[in-house]
Amino acid sequence: MTLLYLIRHGETDWNTQGRTQGCGNDLPLNERGLKEAKALSLRFKNVPIDVLYSSDLKRAYQTASEISNVTGLCIHTTDRLREMNFGCFEGLTGEEIRLKYANIITAWTSKPRDAIIPEGETLVEVQKRMVSEVDEIINCHRGKNIIVVSHGMCLKVLLFSLLGFDISLYNEIRLDNTGVSIIEYKGGKPYLRLLNDTCHIRG
Repeated sequence: MTLLYLIRHGETDWNTQGRTQGCGNDLPLNERGLKEAKALSLRFKNVPIDVLYSSDLKRAYQTASEISNVTGLCIHTTDRLREMNFGCFEGLTGEEIRLKYANIITAWTSKPRDAIIPEGETLVEVQKRMVSEVDEIINCHRGKNIIVVSHGMCLKVLLFSLLGFDISLYNEIRLDNTGVSIIEYKGGKPYLRLLNDTCHIRG
């Protein structure tokens, strides 16, 4: 049996400000994010983990580093686990995006699968990238317990692909900072065991 732990990074200042981070703004964790990552790492103190992967962006790598400190595992980094490229949205708040790009937001809301953000990726492109990378990871480590530290949007579309859900429903679930989701593979088929668990920071 293979267990895949999918983890969103800890909090950054732009998370608290409601700014779109994407992949073009490599912000570190803020003070609260570092505390979240340390609390997250402790939940794996007595959990057998075999391999640790992370996006190469700072906020994910810092989160993975705390897990590495506890488990002793080296971190395999890759840019294929980076957050979605949000193009012209990056650095803007939700309100600023609605004011400047109302027509794109309308498309994003009504047909997110087909929405195009100037200079950015589409949801379909992100999903293909994430599925391809995670499939390679699973194939390399069958029967192992694997942690992947990544980002909110790309983890959502990955989960939807693994579970056979329509990508347009991405907004129906939330993934909080350091939220843990677990996919269990039985007979090669993925099953959802846990979604967005943050008990480590709720005490």
